[in-house]
Amino acid sequence: MASDRSVLQQILRKHGRQALMALAGRLPVEVWEAARDALERMLVCRTPEGGFVRLRCDSCGHLKTIPFSCKSRLCPSCGWLHAQRFVESVGARLIRCRYRHLVFSVPAELRKVFFWHRELLPVACHAAAAATLECFQGLCKQRRLVPGMIATCHTFGRNLNFHVHVHLLVTDGALQIGGVWQPVSFFPAREYRARWKYYLLTKLRKALPADHPAQRTIGRLFRARKHRTGFIVNVESSYRSLRLALNYCCRYLARPPIGERRILAYDGRYVTFQYKDYKTRRQEQARY
Repeated sequence: MASDRSVLQQILRKHGRQALMALAGRLPVEVWEAARDALERMLVCRTPEGGFVRLRCDSCGHLKTIPFSCKSRLCPSCGWLHAQRFVESVGARLIRCRYRHLVFSVPAELRKVFFWHRELLPVACHAAAAATLECFQGLCKQRRLVPGMIATCHTFGRNLNFHVHVHLLVTDGALQIGGVWQPVSFFPAREYRARWKYYLLTKLRKALPADHPAQRTIGRLFRARKHRTGFIVNVESSYRSLRLALNYCCRYLARPPIGERRILAYDGRYVTFQYKDYKTRRQEQARY
């Protein structure tokens, strides 16, 4: 069956429950419970233990057993189909035009806050959208510009470390008051970084209790010089095809964090995989 041919399934079956027990207490309770439920579903995906339907031919009496899939977006077997359906659903609601792909990175000092308070992840999306909207409106102060946007928040990087960042697709243009479409091709990185820093810190300050330890970090980052903070915004990528843009931004929301083709070796104990380092722009390897 497909699950038997999947390296990820082999890894999960051999080490999944053991790894989950080792992570107890090291993850937020709701995250640990979600991981437990997803693991149990994946372990029985396309196996008789997960349920099945049995078909019988009236002519020859041959029986065929078809096991059920788990239909989890994190499953190595089911995730791809889930991702395609997700892209189709989102794509049907977006404007057909050229899109700019913006990436807003959360600085290392704030990642622990998001790690233990996953309910704050939408704050990062809202901050990225607010920064983008303000930058658009600053391009034409006489006419209010409203772009189309979709934001997705990723909690890990290519090397699977915890790294919160927001992928935002924004139209290479915007509607003026009255419905007139105005093309936009200027995305000033420095201004985006300043707005991103302001909105993320402001929204986090309001969302957290006044006595939360992170409030001191937020205050320090507010006072820090711009070039010394990690509020990085990448504004360089653009897509002519809406589907290509959606495939990139939505794939981590509706499929496993790592694809089979990135796994180079698995010896029964250690996994070696490759990833692209954005600092060196080279293919690197990691072994866990």
